Amino acid sequence: MALVFRELQEQEFTDWDRFCGKQKTGTVFHTSPWLKNRKEGELHISACFDGMQLIGGFPWLLNKRLGLKRVVKPRLTPYYGPVWKNNLDATTLDHVISGLLNAMLDYDVFSMSLLPGYSLSEINLPVPCRRRNIRTCLRYPDHPPNYSKGLNYEIRRAALKGVVISETDDPKVIYSLTLNSFQRIGRPHPFGFSEFDRLFSTMFKQNRCSAFKAEFEETGIIGIQLLLHDSYRAYNIMSGIDWNHKKLNAGPLLMTHSIEWAHQRGLIFDFEGSSIEPVFRFFMRFGPEVVTYPLLVYANTRRVKWLSTEIHEVIACFISKNQISHSGRHQQTLK
Repeated sequence: MALVFRELQEQEFTDWDRFCGKQKTGTVFHTSPWLKNRKEGELHISACFDGMQLIGGFPWLLNKRLGLKRVVKPRLTPYYGPVWKNNLDATTLDHVISGLLNAMLDYDVFSMSLLPGYSLSEINLPVPCRRRNIRTCLRYPDHPPNYSKGLNYEIRRAALKGVVISETDDPKVIYSLTLNSFQRIGRPHPFGFSEFDRLFSTMFKQNRCSAFKAEFEETGIIGIQLLLHDSYRAYNIMSGIDWNHKKLNAGPLLMTHSIEWAHQRGLIFDFEGSSIEPVFRFFMRFGPEVVTYPLLVYANTRRVKWLSTEIHEVIACFISKNQISHSGRHQQTLK
């Protein structure tokens, strides 16, 4: 088998995006519109060819900082790793993954994650990696609604009170409400407004993003739900609620609308999980299936430790010099 591994040129990124859209392991998170021009790092795409045919690849962001070369995970990107052609045999897949990851060994740190239902446990990785499973939950399009009784009551009450759901692509509205929700749980928004506007305007133009707003006649917009989607799945990226009007139950109504929107298009609805237990419990009220996906992390331990030591010594020296300088000025002042 004569597999060829090389990096794609930027003019080939559209070919990569089309390839991702056809593969079950490819998602909107693996495409160049989502990954280009990120502050985290510069986009590279390592690809594997069988003859002239693209059969696999790994899009990654390179970050060079403080002497370290790291392959970093982009913000708001749950699935970040290799994509391979549907129905590859096990031997070929092993060669594809191993070859793609061999290119990562030139860097000090890299991480990757796969979609739920996929595992690299049977593949011979070129280096030992730390593994852990991330929890999320899915609703499949062929599963009938099985919402809890309390949830059904809240949904009906929101509709009876006159809360109306419609689509929006206004970045200011989306950002404002999602910002409030992040601040409420004590977390910064993943993006500043200008970066958010650029990224999600691009995704709307690519027809890979949809947003829904909840409106109440007396108060205006009281909730927002933002989805990314591709050929197989819709992803619950972020949401926002005006908590001054939380009793109107806009949150459950928006989530129900989003799930039904995905169902009508034959898409799996991925709640994206949450490490915040109250949020995860809210997701579970919609009757999803809890699943996990693997996260793998590699670190060139010796180099990372050496650079960390060097950096700490430089910082300590800098602090010491400043303290001496400050002490000298203080003594002169006393004189």
